[in-house]
Amino acid sequence: GGGALRRGVANVTANVGDVEMTTGIHRTAGGVLGLCLGLAMASSGLLSAQAVRTQTFELQPGWNAVYLEVRPEPNDAESVFGGLPLASAWTWNPRAGGVEFIDDPDERLSDSPAWQGYFPRPRPESILTNLFAVQANRAYLLKIEGTAPVVWSVTGSPEVQRPAWVPDSFNLSGFFVDPAIPVSFATYLGPSEAHAGQPVFRLVGGSWQQVPPSEQIRSGEAYWIYCQGPSSFSGPLEVDLDGGKAIEFGGGVD
Repeated sequence: GGGALRRGVANVTANVGDVEMTTGIHRTAGGVLGLCLGLAMASSGLLSAQAVRTQTFELQPGWNAVYLEVRPEPNDAESVFGGLPLASAWTWNPRAGGVEFIDDPDERLSDSPAWQGYFPRPRPESILTNLFAVQANRAYLLKIEGTAPVVWSVTGSPEVQRPAWVPDSFNLSGFFVDPAIPVSFATYLGPSEAHAGQPVFRLVGGSWQQVPPSEQIRSGEAYWIYCQGPSSFSGPLEVDLDGGKAIEFGGGVD
C-alpha cells in the first residue's frame, strides 16, 4: 500500500565504471522527504559516466508486453531480438495520435500507422518491417513462438527522459519500480491528477484486461494507461538531470 512507498527506505546501488553509488530515500518524522547519498568517487565525472545494467524477462508463448528501461548496444532490432523464437515485435508510436479503445494484439496492428513492427528474416513478412531501432523507456509487444517460456536478457545503458504522455488517450508504457519494494497502481499514480483513478490494462493470455487499483505494478511490464489531460508525470519521485547535477523531487510526495 501507500505506507510502503512513503515510509519505507529504498536503496539503489549502481556501478558506474569505477564509481559505486548508493542512494537511500526515506521520509523523516517531520514529514520532509530526505535524500541520503553515499558516493565513492573515482573521478569527478560521475553524471557523465555510462551506467550499464541488464534487464531480464521471462517471455511466455504468445503475446508479451514488456517495458525496456535500457538502451541496448547495438540497438538495431535484428541484434536485440535475434536470439528469440520471435514471430513479431511491435512498438506504439504516440505521434500517430490518441487511443480511445484497446484492441487485442492480434487485431489491426499491421494495418495501423500507430504501430511499428519488426519481422525477423527469413519470414516473408520481413519486407514489412518498419521498426529498426530499439530504444530505452519504450514499451514493446513481443509475440513468441513455441510452447515453452523463454528467458530474454537485455544489457544496456539507462536513460533519463521525461515521458511524453498523449493527453485524453490511452498510452502504452511502463513504470520504474524496484521489484523488492511492492507498490500498487493506486499508490504510484495517486500524486498525478491526470492518472489517479484512470483505467489501466494488463496483457493476460493474449488479451488486455483492466486491473484493480490495488494490484501491484511489475517491473519491466508494459500497460495501457489512460491519461486525462496533459501530463509530464514520471513517478512519485522525479529525477531531473537537465543541469547535469540536479535531483528534483516531484510535488506529489508528502
